[in-house]
Amino acid sequence: MSYVIGFMDIALKELEKHPHASVRRLVVEVGEMTGVLPEYLHKYFPLAAKDTPLKDAVLEVVSIPVEAECAACANRYHPGKANHYRCPNCGEKNARLLHGRECGVKRLVIEEPDG
Repeated sequence: MSYVIGFMDIALKELEKHPHASVRRLVVEVGEMTGVLPEYLHKYFPLAAKDTPLKDAVLEVVSIPVEAECAACANRYHPGKANHYRCPNCGEKNARLLHGRECGVKRLVIEEPDG
């Protein structure tokens, strides 16, 4: 729930810049390694948004898979149990994490009133 509230705070702060607008869509990115489960975000967003300017907004969650770069051969890959988290190209275990820890608001779709 704390992630939902944090995302909402960001959206509400941005909405202050557009006092007569409404948020139609709140797009958030969640990396595979964050431990944040998209289904919980979808479950709690409507509850948290109730009675707020975000009550009619749709939450869209973009999952970011883990991607690593091998320290030995620069191969980019998805580390996993199947390859014992090693580079599938050369077997090296040392790698730099490129993606998978992201967690934040990616975009707001704001609708300005006509006229």
